[in-house]
Amino acid sequence: MSKGENEIIKENNRIAFREMTPGQKIGYFRDYYLLPVILVVGGLLLVGFFLSHVLWPAEGAPLHVVIVDDILTDETREEVRNRMGEILGVPPEEIDITDSYTTSSTDDYVMLMAMLSANDVDIMILPEELFRPFCADGGFTDLAELYPEGLPEIFEDILVETAGPDTELTGEEHVYGLHFSEMEGYDAFSSSGTDAVCGIVGRSEHKDAAMAFAEYMAEQYQS
Repeated sequence: MSKGENEIIKENNRIAFREMTPGQKIGYFRDYYLLPVILVVGGLLLVGFFLSHVLWPAEGAPLHVVIVDDILTDETREEVRNRMGEILGVPPEEIDITDSYTTSSTDDYVMLMAMLSANDVDIMILPEELFRPFCADGGFTDLAELYPEGLPEIFEDILVETAGPDTELTGEEHVYGLHFSEMEGYDAFSSSGTDAVCGIVGRSEHKDAAMAFAEYMAEQYQS
């Protein structure tokens, strides 16, 4: 096959991918990319473990927030990191906020799925159309499990109910997310104005910090 034919096939595949629904994209990656990604990520985690525990034994970030389809201003990023540093009692520079991922990138989809399968992320803020299939695939935590005595009142108007991995077939829905973009003051945080749902990652090792972040955001941008 010639180089030109390869380029045509690649371009056709990219077009077909862009036309898929979020659920179809996730299924596509699960079928064709999940095993290679797991192997690659597993290798990287082993290397990271060696480097972090042998060469650089310092602890990882106490809170890692991933934002999809939005870019924070430097001022907003600094404000959030400073406040979360105060809340968690850690230096602000240890708060990790990543906003370089987009739903239009094939590679970003792969990375997001890999991060949900690892222990590297605590909070994700992403479009609802992507949040729901990721949630059904087991990516996020049922908020009722984190707040057994009842959800904070400040969450009341922004709750997102959807099916989880155990109820996808039955249609039973639970509260898995918070619809940040429905908060009146959220445009002070977002620079793109895109739809945004916040979920606490199921494999997060810092769920208390993630809960504190969600509560801070709801209090800060509800009005």
